[in-house]
Amino acid sequence: MCSYNGETFVAEQLDSIERQSHHAWTLVVSDDGSKDGTLAIFNQYADRWGSDRLSVVSGPQKGFVANFLSLTCRTDIQADYFAWCDQDDIWDDEKLQVAVDWLRS
Repeated sequence: MCSYNGETFVAEQLDSIERQSHHAWTLVVSDDGSKDGTLAIFNQYADRWGSDRLSVVSGPQKGFVANFLSLTCRTDIQADYFAWCDQDDIWDDEKLQVAVDWLRS
């Protein structure tokens, strides 16, 4: 997930990720220099979920395209699959499971 000043919506998105029926996921957030309460919200969820489930890194602060690209190019993220989201998305509870099932078929 990439974020920038998303405090209005980001908790709803995080809640929708937490409700996923597919439980084998981790969330890496690239925050692009938020000046509102976005980072505090991420920290609350990281405290609840644990740092193995949610980590926040600093984005390049050059806009959303550069932010997503910087996250895509990180070599320290180990994953079989990636599911991109914006800070104001709300995922269906089956989103990840449907995607993983399709990719495995």
